[in-house]
Amino acid sequence: MSDTSIAPSHDLRDFPDWFDPALVKDLRRGLKMRGFTATYLCLILALTLLLGGAILFDSGESVMNAVWFPVALTLMLIQPMRGTNAIVEERKLETLPLIQLTRLNAFRILFGKWMALAFQTFLITVSLLPYMVLGHFLGGFEFAQNVLLLLLLTVFSLVLTAVTVALSVVTLVVVRTLATIGIFLFTFQFTVMGISGSMIMGSSGFLEPQTLLISLGVSTFIGAFLIYYLLSAGASQIALPGTENHSTRRRVIAFLVVGLICAAGVVIDNVTVAFEEAFLLIPLFFVGAVTTIDCLVDPAGTSIRTARQFAKRSKLGVVLAPGWPFGWAFAALMTVLVVIITAVLTSDLRAGVPDFDDEAWGFLLAAIAAIFVPGALAVLLPKARQFPFNYYLLSQVVVAATAALIGILAGITDVEGLLALNPYTNMVLAGGSGGDTAVSIVASCIHLGIAATIFVIVGAGFREKFRKQLADARALPESEA
Repeated sequence: MSDTSIAPSHDLRDFPDWFDPALVKDLRRGLKMRGFTATYLCLILALTLLLGGAILFDSGESVMNAVWFPVALTLMLIQPMRGTNAIVEERKLETLPLIQLTRLNAFRILFGKWMALAFQTFLITVSLLPYMVLGHFLGGFEFAQNVLLLLLLTVFSLVLTAVTVALSVVTLVVVRTLATIGIFLFTFQFTVMGISGSMIMGSSGFLEPQTLLISLGVSTFIGAFLIYYLLSAGASQIALPGTENHSTRRRVIAFLVVGLICAAGVVIDNVTVAFEEAFLLIPLFFVGAVTTIDCLVDPAGTSIRTARQFAKRSKLGVVLAPGWPFGWAFAALMTVLVVIITAVLTSDLRAGVPDFDDEAWGFLLAAIAAIFVPGALAVLLPKARQFPFNYYLLSQVVVAATAALIGILAGITDVEGLLALNPYTNMVLAGGSGGDTAVSIVASCIHLGIAATIFVIVGAGFREKFRKQLADARALPESEA
């Protein structure tokens, strides 16, 4: 026999070996789709034509201001909209059950969908950097200003992509479409029109490098939280019943983020930064609103294994347990924390910073009631606990439609007191005179009291069921849990 032996070949690690196979599949599928290719080529062509016209007609500054509109439109609308079919495609191909049978949990499935779209967004952002350099010479803008604004739009785009990917788990097309349209109308008004309008009109307050840098830092921190939170919330909707508990981790992280915002407000209290409270209050309200709505639509299902994790914990720790009654309790706790932190951050304002007056408090309480009241109405509907998000959105539509009717009736009869009947019209009443603001605050307290009463009555049955599960969990041996 020959003494020679064949040396074992070295492992060749290629791109598919660096990430999960499902993520690699989504990346390759996304880059091959015509939607991304068409979006990318149209954006590059539009920017090339605009900058070419700026060079030919010597109108660099005005053209560079208009360049931001197609950029913002692509990053804030077109790219995130492609996430609405993330899970829908898997359901159409009937491959979602097969993916759930693998080692990938529900969160990793959604994270892979989001990461594939995020990678495409990063490609677009990097390809725009040369145009930022050219804009520095043509438009007279600071290069750092252009890059910071581009990065800020990229962060917003990634958060909106997480929103659409999370909404793609909703089975009803009407519900998914209404939620997506509502979110994008608000975002388009707030970002695309706002930022592009600032560039076109020459407004420089928001576009100062220091302001952009602070906005980018705060947006990145809050954006990372929102991306994880939204994907985790979507994972709770597609996870197999009783197998995964994503709710507890989300609530703990939300509690920590709110605490960090409060700590940041205390730390920078003696630092002279224009409108520093706005940089903290806006993220605080976003975090509080997202967490509260998520807790209100938390599915009611749990398991003996999950219940066992809370069998030896105190009553305060039970608010972290999954299920909509405990989600309501945590939502109430989060709301109280947001109100307290708002009072702390606005208690010592410097000159030039707007005070958080009675009208602002009235509007805040009315907004809180606009979140809780539809949730209370949703739990009264049949099968609401099986499809909590669908029924919550339906309740929001009903409350909003009622608000429109009340607004019309109040305008015809000239009776502003009718505005206090609905949480949305109550926001308008809060911005009135001093007496109207007091009426608005009282009406908001009544709305919240009604929502709390419904929660206590309807949630009693589920609490009894959970207590039984806790008793069964304590009785089981450790090996059987």
